Amino acid sequence: MWSCGCILYVLTAGFMPFDEPQLAALFLVITTARFNIPSHFSAPLTDLVTRILTVDPKKRATVVEARPHAVVRAGLL
Repeated sequence: MWSCGCILYVLTAGFMPFDEPQLAALFLVITTARFNIPSHFSAPLTDLVTRILTVDPKKRATVVEARPHAVVRAGLL
């Protein structure tokens, strides 16, 4: 799901959620899931992306949880 969240982010934002010039800095932002939500993201899209890009796999949205989400139901994906 993490990879799906990254792909969803790239498709809707036009750039990667995690991007740092130094490898150590890149690992830090990935492991802490520090990313910015673009201003054009709707509230439902923001909710879905942040639920999927949750560091703890036990707390991260699963496919079963994401399928009934408003963004998916609306056919926006």
